[in-house]
Amino acid sequence: MVAAAPRVPTARHRHHVIIAAAGIVALIALNIAVFLAPIDYRAFTTFAYAGAFLVCLVANAVVAIPIPYIPVIAHVGATAESAALVVVLGALGSVLGESVAFVVGRAEQGLVSEHPLY
Repeated sequence: MVAAAPRVPTARHRHHVIIAAAGIVALIALNIAVFLAPIDYRAFTTFAYAGAFLVCLVANAVVAIPIPYIPVIAHVGATAESAALVVVLGALGSVLGESVAFVVGRAEQGLVSEHPLY
């Protein structure tokens, strides 16, 4: 026997779906805009490997604001001498950045659960 889910009012549910869809469209548009922006990526070639690491670290460590870093890393990887090294350092930066976000989330969990409003 399957338990029925709590009923959500249709208007409220539709409103949440519209907001979520608009957010997804906005993030996709932002990524496309950064990819097509007239940025001088040749300036990044001097810092290709360290830049890939730092861009991925910062983009994944920031919890509140989504940063479109994938187009930048794609351009850097295309112009660097070793795309594999850009990928490895970018992945390492992403892992360390996500670890920062995880620690912040875990620390914040105790603060929110102890707050009288929650």
